[in-house]
Amino acid sequence: MPPLDGPSLICIGERVKKGTYRPCIETVPFSTISGALRQYYSRTDITAVGFFVGELEKIRVENSAHNRATEAADLPLTTEVLVNPRGKVYVLIKKDDFHLENVLDSQKDILLCLGALKSKGFGRCRLQKVSEKVVTDPESEKRVGELKTRIPEGKSELFGIGTKDILKPVYGYMFQSTSLTDGVYVRSLFEGSIVRGYEFLVKGIM
Repeated sequence: MPPLDGPSLICIGERVKKGTYRPCIETVPFSTISGALRQYYSRTDITAVGFFVGELEKIRVENSAHNRATEAADLPLTTEVLVNPRGKVYVLIKKDDFHLENVLDSQKDILLCLGALKSKGFGRCRLQKVSEKVVTDPESEKRVGELKTRIPEGKSELFGIGTKDILKPVYGYMFQSTSLTDGVYVRSLFEGSIVRGYEFLVKGIM
């Protein structure tokens, strides 16, 4: 997931309620990348996870949220952003009931916007296909390590992490859209969870 030409600023995270500081997480959650790809392709059956790689540079930017009711700017909001991050994304291509290989673009780059402040030009990135990973023997290909991304509990098995594979979970909640305007928070496995998973999704293999 290389950046576009020129600086690319990405903030993935949520503003703390009534707070004036929006921190940025250091991974690409299931909800963020799956949502972006579903919107890009106008499909609801795309599932993907990701994470950033290499050293991450962070800066803080100031902006003011606009209050539509009063037609005025709220208190200044400080947002932590990543500068030109690089990452990897894994898209689930085949399940029992669908096969996306002929749907997803493979010969051209995909231009996406991820995270917060997209209306201000943040989150621009380019996704390009590098390779395919075929899991032929799921159990033997699993390793114990720290999860590198965030996956809802109900979706983790799609990426080879069943209930028995969750050894020491770090739980949190991620927003899951139910429509264009609504959604719910669902319990999710966060980065740092100790799991048995495919090697490309874990680090610090034990």
